[in-house]
Amino acid sequence: MFKQLLLFWVCVLIINTAQSQTPIPYTLHWGHESIYTAYSLAGLATIYSLNKQIEGHSLEEIQSLNSATIWRIDRNTIHKYSEQKAHISDYVVGTACIVSVGGAGLIALQAAHDKQSFIKHAGTLAILWAETNAVTMITTNIAKSSVRRTRPYVYNSEVTMETKMEKDSRKSFFSGHTAFSASNCFFAAQVVSQYYPKSTISYASWGLATLIPASVAYLRVQSGRHFPTDVISGYIIGAACGILIPYVHTRGIDNKSNVQIGMSPQVISVSLAF
Repeated sequence: MFKQLLLFWVCVLIINTAQSQTPIPYTLHWGHESIYTAYSLAGLATIYSLNKQIEGHSLEEIQSLNSATIWRIDRNTIHKYSEQKAHISDYVVGTACIVSVGGAGLIALQAAHDKQSFIKHAGTLAILWAETNAVTMITTNIAKSSVRRTRPYVYNSEVTMETKMEKDSRKSFFSGHTAFSASNCFFAAQVVSQYYPKSTISYASWGLATLIPASVAYLRVQSGRHFPTDVISGYIIGAACGILIPYVHTRGIDNKSNVQIGMSPQVISVSLAF
């Protein structure tokens, strides 16, 4: 898969070479960036506090679990378990990061016409990428630490008690793997479409962005790590972060948009106003 993705981004670079000296479509404001920084710092403190309260399942809790209480859409997942598919999903998430970072780097290289211009393009994209991943990570971990949903494999009689009793067994909602792959892939697609809105390659980037996190979601369900509703939620959250964070930095709308983030141990709210 890595070779195919590398070829894809090389094609992006070659096809759009004629559009050299592409103006950067994004603008940064310290006021806006401070919001993401504050959210990240407050989020880290919240996650640390919540994680200290989490304990693994006790033997009594495991024995009292009843699959009938699980939503019907999720119920069939409890019989699935695969360490191999869990490991594969790790590699696919890594691939999604390569897609995002590599794509942004190639775009900056192609769009720039001198060293100073390259630094400006690459620096801006690096900040947007970091903010996208930070917001995704904080939101995901606050949800996991607050909801504490039992993972599907805890219901599986073939899984060892030691595994079921780990703290991580309470972090099913929502899927971090799916969220991270979606945020990185949709970030790359959003950047491509905003740098080259009239290029047919932008359509291919959206298709790729859709498929990679979908494959991660499938693997996480098949591995017994998540319920379908976990990966669906992770997909939506990740895609929203990947699209909206670059979008709200777009030149021309930055003064018309306002991002407000509210957070408590029970509620996370993000509002986008125009």
